[in-house]
Amino acid sequence: MELANDIAFNQIVSTAWTLRIATRGPGDRLNLTPLWFYWAGGRFYAFTRGQKLANLRRDPNCTVTIDVGERYPELHGAMVHATAKILGNAEAERQDDHLDSIVRDGMGAKYATGAGPGAGSRNESTAFRDWRWIVIEPLAKISWDNR
Repeated sequence: MELANDIAFNQIVSTAWTLRIATRGPGDRLNLTPLWFYWAGGRFYAFTRGQKLANLRRDPNCTVTIDVGERYPELHGAMVHATAKILGNAEAERQDDHLDSIVRDGMGAKYATGAGPGAGSRNESTAFRDWRWIVIEPLAKISWDNR
């Protein structure tokens, strides 16, 4: 299903602070994790580590939910069926069309309030130890609006 209103979708992904990504874990258990993210070039970007990376290496298929609001009558959001690509090293990061030119500055600005030292500046995070950038490519978008 395609999102009927791309303007509403773009508003949601540009105002929400957190997405939730569901990945398939060992033994077909689902792993659901909140992440800070940035939307650029029609894709989600997040810098992360942990079980979700191991899961995405096994199976790049995932589902992302983004929602805005607290109480039921305020809730609106989108669910996105997607595939994720892990940028495994600095070279893969340099080859991405949007990471250096848009995402690093945009993500730093997005999370400026309360994010700690250097908040509001360029996000220079890069592959190290078990941390990686992931790029989530939407395949289908479904939205809802309870307002």
